[in-house]
Amino acid sequence: MNDIDHIILHALQGTATEAQLATLEAWIQASPANDHTYQALVSHWHLEGPVDQAQLARIWARVEAGQAAPAANPTPSSQPPSWLRTYRWHIAAVLLALLGIRGILWYQQEWREVVVRTRAGETRELVLADSTEVMLNANSRLSYRKGAPRQVALQGEAYFKVRKKPATGERFLVQTSDLEVEVLGTVFNVHTRSGATEVFLEEGQVRLGFALDSLPPVIMDPGELVTYAPAQGTLARTRPVSALPSSWKDGAIIMEMVSVPEVLTRIEAVYSITIELGRADLAHREVTLAFPVEDLELALKTLETVLGEEVIPQGDRQYIIR
Repeated sequence: MNDIDHIILHALQGTATEAQLATLEAWIQASPANDHTYQALVSHWHLEGPVDQAQLARIWARVEAGQAAPAANPTPSSQPPSWLRTYRWHIAAVLLALLGIRGILWYQQEWREVVVRTRAGETRELVLADSTEVMLNANSRLSYRKGAPRQVALQGEAYFKVRKKPATGERFLVQTSDLEVEVLGTVFNVHTRSGATEVFLEEGQVRLGFALDSLPPVIMDPGELVTYAPAQGTLARTRPVSALPSSWKDGAIIMEMVSVPEVLTRIEAVYSITIELGRADLAHREVTLAFPVEDLELALKTLETVLGEEVIPQGDRQYIIR
């Protein structure tokens, strides 16, 4: 007998080890023919009672020849055969072990973490299993379990078009380190960097739940921007007039009347660089500009034009404004 014969015999007798059961499960899953053969062997064994190696070889030969298992004794009896009473717990153990292995394999596959990352100056579009569309901004990370694509974790920035589930009303969740965005079907942008999370709602309605239990949930309306900074304990609700926080998905980030340090922080986050202010008075200026998300050279040229100052390289991805 070959190795798989021995393993099957041990499995049927209830003496197989975990390693042998794993090997058997892999053999069964290798082809439909193997699965059919094993089920036929189990059927023969159940009807004929416990077997030894020679009997298993004869059963295997009958299975390969396509012969049916011997007919069971038609004589009615209120008691199961003695061999079944003796070995029923072995049978149960084998079946449970095999089901357990298959269950573990299914669980590992369905709950495997899927991670999508973008590099500096890179954006990426993807469609989740539930048909939700996501656009991931530069230097961002989106993760979810394969079996639960409507519960995602975000680091960085992403734009979502959530597909509604009218039949079930299933919600879609986006989790950041600070808060949780709950939606039923809508279009929104989430930006989480520099100790704060911004949520901008374009369409539909979302509910924000916060990591701090002391803060009540917030129901957002279309066109509203919520900025939450847990370290400062601040929560702001505003309505941008023209510069949409989700403008980056069209290739450029538009910032209106914001401080220079805010602009630098945003550029640094997109391109994984550091920019030092060489003049203290620049920190108090407010500017309006639009810079590209996939062209660092053009972004720095735009910054120089708006500030009227030079951006000088200082080393590996380091710059200073003078």
